[in-house]
Amino acid sequence: VNLVCTGSRCKERELRGIIHWVTTVDIKGLGPKSLELMFDEGIISHFSDLYAEEITEKKLIKLLGKNGTKVYQNIDKSRNLDFSVFLAALGIPQLGKALGKELANNFKALKSLQNASEEDLIKIDGISDITAKYILDGINDLDITDRLLLQNFNIIYPKTKKIDNDREILGK
Repeated sequence: VNLVCTGSRCKERELRGIIHWVTTVDIKGLGPKSLELMFDEGIISHFSDLYAEEITEKKLIKLLGKNGTKVYQNIDKSRNLDFSVFLAALGIPQLGKALGKELANNFKALKSLQNASEEDLIKIDGISDITAKYILDGINDLDITDRLLLQNFNIIYPKTKKIDNDREILGK
C-alpha cells in the first residue's frame, strides 16, 4: 500500500523538506534518523528551525550524544550560504543546483528574484512557464524565506561580496 500525504502539513512532507535542506547545504552528521528524532521531540518542524536560538549545543548533545557537538558546529557553518545553494535547498520543484546557479547569475539578490515576473524567468534557458511559476510561488512563500532570514541566517550573493541585509562578509 502506498500512502500519500495530501495535506500541506504532515510529518513525512516536513521531514522530506528538512532532509532535502540538510543534504543540499551539506550539514554533516544529521541523517534522517537524527532529524526524525529532532522532529518527534518538537525541536524542529521546518528546516529553518535548525538555526533557531533554541538549538543549542547542550540540547543537541543531550539528544544526539557526543555527535551533538559536531552537528551544532556544522549547522553553524551552514548559516552563511551562497545564493545559488540557498535557492537549490529550498525544495522548490524543478529548482536544483544547476538552475540555482543560473538564477543567482541572473538575479543578484533575493528581492530581485522575488520581484521578477514569469516572463523574466522564462527568458532564462531551461525555464518553462511551469518551472517559472514553481520558482515564483516558492521564492515568494514568506513562510520559507523569511523564517530563515529571521534566524541569524545569511545569504551570500555572487560578485557583490555582500550578504543579506547589506552586511559585508569578509574574506569572500
